[in-house]
Amino acid sequence: MTVSLAYRGLLVSNPAASAHFYAGLGFHAVPDVGALRSDSPDSILMRNGHRVMLRLSRDPEPDNRNLRQRRPMTALGLTHLNFYVRDFDATLDRVCDRGGAVARETLIANSSAGRDMAMIYCTDPDGIRVEIWSTVPYGTDGFSSGIPGIDHKFSHSGICVRDLEESISFYEALGFRRAEIFDYRDPPGQLDRMFEEVDSSAIAQMMRNGDDVVELLSFLHPKPRQDPAWDGSASGGFNLLAFRVDSLEEAAGAEFGPRRRGYVEGFDPNGVRLNYFLPDPTA
Repeated sequence: MTVSLAYRGLLVSNPAASAHFYAGLGFHAVPDVGALRSDSPDSILMRNGHRVMLRLSRDPEPDNRNLRQRRPMTALGLTHLNFYVRDFDATLDRVCDRGGAVARETLIANSSAGRDMAMIYCTDPDGIRVEIWSTVPYGTDGFSSGIPGIDHKFSHSGICVRDLEESISFYEALGFRRAEIFDYRDPPGQLDRMFEEVDSSAIAQMMRNGDDVVELLSFLHPKPRQDPAWDGSASGGFNLLAFRVDSLEEAAGAEFGPRRRGYVEGFDPNGVRLNYFLPDPTA
């Protein structure tokens, strides 16, 4: 079975305001047609220069959600969107100019072997975590490779997981393969500012399917938790991954919900809501 990540779904209070925000990070609106057509007329599909896609859909119940708050990094499920950018300070200014906010207290910066690195959490207009990071020099190698002509590379999306090996197996069945791994266990607390925790200890396993990357973030301390307020099936914000598959029946590893117009719903082991749909044969 062939599987590819089609888009990341964001449930937002004002799709136009969110589109303005993400346009500042290199996205532009594209036609919502074919298999990608949304059931909701109040939805905006966006794509960036290296063909990563976001779907911004209006939340019908924004007052009942945790919108405009940063989701805890240790709440199981989708955590953040990550961008590797050429100009760190200019990007943070653009975040603020377009209705977002910068959580200055989460800044981590260091220098090593002639390279400077800085990363920080921001929020979009609805409080969705957006991680911004950069290196000087920019786009050197490995995980910090740039894309020619792209100043705001979408790097990856993060998932807080209950069991790392179980989640690895699940995403391997969806065509992802183990890539870089980052060990934040020793010394503990090294990313407390970013995670907004105390004495944090975690492993981050990157999983790649072509140019698409998801980060499986496994916390040893504090233990990840199922938080009903951030349940992936009900919460607003970044709450969906959508996949193209060549067989709805063979889409692996999912506990399927109802089949809808042209797609089926499922969940990963951490409660992340997943949609599976067939590619548009006319596209």
